[in-house]
Amino acid sequence: MRTCTCALLLLSLLACGCSALPGRKTVQLDQDWKFIREDVAGASDVTFDDSHWQRVDLPHTWNATDGAGGPQRIYRGPGWYRKHINLPADQLRNKVVCLWFGAAGSAAEVFVNGQSTGTHMGAFGAFCFDVTDKVRAGDNVIAVRATNARDPQIAPLSGDFNVCGGLYRDARLLLLDPISISTLDSASSGVYVEQTNVSDFSATLGVTTLVRNTQSTEQAGQVKTTLLDRDGREVASLSSDQKFAAHDTKRVNQMLKIANPHLWNGRPDPYLYTLRVQVDSDEVSVPIGLRSFNVDPQQGFILNGKPYDLHGVARHQEMAGKAWQITPADMQADIDVLRANRREE
Repeated sequence: MRTCTCALLLLSLLACGCSALPGRKTVQLDQDWKFIREDVAGASDVTFDDSHWQRVDLPHTWNATDGAGGPQRIYRGPGWYRKHINLPADQLRNKVVCLWFGAAGSAAEVFVNGQSTGTHMGAFGAFCFDVTDKVRAGDNVIAVRATNARDPQIAPLSGDFNVCGGLYRDARLLLLDPISISTLDSASSGVYVEQTNVSDFSATLGVTTLVRNTQSTEQAGQVKTTLLDRDGREVASLSSDQKFAAHDTKRVNQMLKIANPHLWNGRPDPYLYTLRVQVDSDEVSVPIGLRSFNVDPQQGFILNGKPYDLHGVARHQEMAGKAWQITPADMQADIDVLRANRREE
């Protein structure tokens, strides 16, 4: 389960002179990027002139239309993105700043104020870098060199679909407290759930939380994990006091037991709980459906102890005229088509 769920920070709040509040803040970075589909020397420099570049919003790919002609016509090479963002000093005070990208096709190097923050290889995974030591109060420049050029170190090496280039999912700036749930484990939520012994009568949740202490001294804190039902009512909760070593990330393991759970039962009853983890003033929430499953040679797929009619489909993350730069609405449209045309046995 990979979710990075954060409290919303309005851009107007970021632009004001308010003091930073404790807890996690998120700034969406999807709007007003400058883009060029070629390699450009010096494009990571703060003073580089990108005024003649194309303005784009994320999600974006440079292969929105050329891939329709087949793999021999699609452009596979580098492209650059640049964006300015203003960060008031009060918003940065005592904050850890991380830069999160949903994906880049198919490799990327990220720069902040002319300094490389790291590279990511692979077209289908999110990535996140700590840029605390590179951002500053006032204007900041984010630059990304992405490329979908063929590379024997990056899968897929071949296939029956195009590998599009660009920042084709969203991007965020995360403002975190010095002690917080880590965002650096493959850009995940930092909260991992294993459910066992699930039945109509009970369920056990093993919860692992990655807690990061960026300070130079050991710190004490509390990790509180709560399961909420669909209406927001508390079902189970557990708190534990912890000590976090300096400049370290700690795995905190907790276990919740739930009596008489409402099981997730596929399309007839897709019931979801919310698991909320709080570390001091930081908070992450992930949705979770409680269920058991197995495969039987005679009965097929078994969900919650009963046969469930399960059909597989092949769906690619693309749409005509957009390729990979699809929105949640586009993805929902695909699901609606699959549901409307599913085969009835």
